[in-house]
Amino acid sequence: MYYAVVALMAFIAGIIQGVTGFGSCIVMMMVFPFLFSVSEGAGIAVAITIFLSLSAAIRYRKEISPKKLLPTALLYIVVSGIAIRFSSYLNPDLIKRIFGVFLILLSVYFLFISPSASGKKLSPAAVILCIVVSAVCDGLFGIGGPLMVLVVMGMTSSAREYLGSILFISTLTCLYGTAARFVEGILGVHQLPYMAVGIAAILAGAYVAGKIVDKLDAQLIRKITYGMIGVAGIINLFNL
Repeated sequence: MYYAVVALMAFIAGIIQGVTGFGSCIVMMMVFPFLFSVSEGAGIAVAITIFLSLSAAIRYRKEISPKKLLPTALLYIVVSGIAIRFSSYLNPDLIKRIFGVFLILLSVYFLFISPSASGKKLSPAAVILCIVVSAVCDGLFGIGGPLMVLVVMGMTSSAREYLGSILFISTLTCLYGTAARFVEGILGVHQLPYMAVGIAAILAGAYVAGKIVDKLDAQLIRKITYGMIGVAGIINLFNL
């Protein structure tokens, strides 16, 4: 049963990522905390996204400037590593409620704040703050992309450079996050089958998205997804 749910959510995540550019981990983490602990679910979701990010980063490899991106990625990795270690000591019920609040705030951000914030240039202090907050959220919940969009937009000058850059950072941080969770004992060999099923499903979803993307209303799908994130947050917050 768990394998079927993991495969279904990863497949849906692949489709939504392919249609909207929306974070696949967020989609999977609407359900994974009901199958696993929040920390374990985050680790599985992050591991599942590695090949999706890597394949897309390879597609935009000519637009990537590693020297410019590595300081950002390094700060992100250091902070997320600390958060991953800290997550091992949090009370599972407490972290699930914190995660619920996080999802609700994420829903509000996407629905009401993100469109107006995406075009603004961030100050150096705001950039560092966004990286740190994103890395902490990634370490605790496997979701660090939203604020990083603002950071990477300010570092790039074209859509292709932006896509290549954020996918490059995503690939590095997903690889590190997965390795760190294995070292901390959050993940183990018994989760590898879930990861394998999820990887196959998310790649299949991305393939399907490529076939149907022109036939769907991406903006409507975004709004529905953002609303679902808020509902999932309420369910987690109140342990419904």
